[in-house]
This record gives sequence, C-alpha cells and structure tokens, in this order.
Amino acid sequence: MVRAGELQPDFVMIMDADDLVSNQIVQYANVHKESNGWMLKQGYIYEYGSQWINYTEHFSCGSNSIVSSKLIQFPEDLSEQSINNCIILRWGHTIICEKLAELRTPLSPLPFIGAVYILNHGENDSSLCTSSERYWHGVRYFLAKMRRIRPLTRRVKTDFSMHG
Repeated sequence: MVRAGELQPDFVMIMDADDLVSNQIVQYANVHKESNGWMLKQGYIYEYGSQWINYTEHFSCGSNSIVSSKLIQFPEDLSEQSINNCIILRWGHTIICEKLAELRTPLSPLPFIGAVYILNHGENDSSLCTSSERYWHGVRYFLAKMRRIRPLTRRVKTDFSMHG
C-alpha cells in the first residue's frame, strides 16, 4: 500500500492468490472514475482442473472490492499508526464494504461477474469451503447447486485469463 500511494492509482483492489479477476474491470473503472468503487456480488467458484464452473450471486472471496483512492489515506511507512489510518489495511476485504457504507461512501455492486475463486490449486485452504456444514443441505441444496453449474466456456477462460 505504501508503493500504491506513490503510484497514485485511481482505484485499489486487494487480490488473493486463489482468485482471478475479469479483464473488463480496468476499462469499467476508467469510465467510472467518480465512483467510490465496487463490491463484487456475483462471481464464479472453480474447482481447479474442472471443465465446469459454479456461478453464485452471493460471491465471497478475498478479491471482493475495488476502492477509490480518494477514500484511502495511503500509508507512508509500515508503522502501526500509518496502517491504522489506511482503511484497506485496517479493515481488509472482510468488512470494508460494510465500513465504507457506515461512512456514507458506499461501494456499488459491480454490474458484471468480476472474479473467479479457485479451489484446490495449492494456494488456498479449500477445505474451508467444503465442510459438511456448508455444503451438505440435502436434495434442495443439490438441485439449487445444479442450476448454478455451467460449462467452462472459451469466453470465461478469456475474460479471466484461464489458460490450459
């Protein structure tokens, strides 16, 4: 974040190693520079190596928000005070959307699918997402999940730079 402040970006997006983002985000942000930023509400969950992808309207991953630099006090160093003054470092991806809304600078929903959360590729703890508590909800859950599964198309691969 110190380096980002030196570069003076229009927006900042925190990224996780197990996420891919849409190649449409930069162009969209360049057209909407007056925005506070966006939260990624819809996305894909992808099991590494699969030919299928799971669409969700309740997307939750580490790369879930894009924040305007006008809302960020970039740290000049890594001191505790500088870190606490930087909203992204202080709040992180888990509650930043909620905290910005409380400050009356809410993020808008990104109007397209913005990211893919990849499971079981070695850079995450995918077991957190496959617990029986979360995934075992009987026949209703299975049928709802089947409606969200889609083939991994060439367009999705291109939009998210998925090679292989």
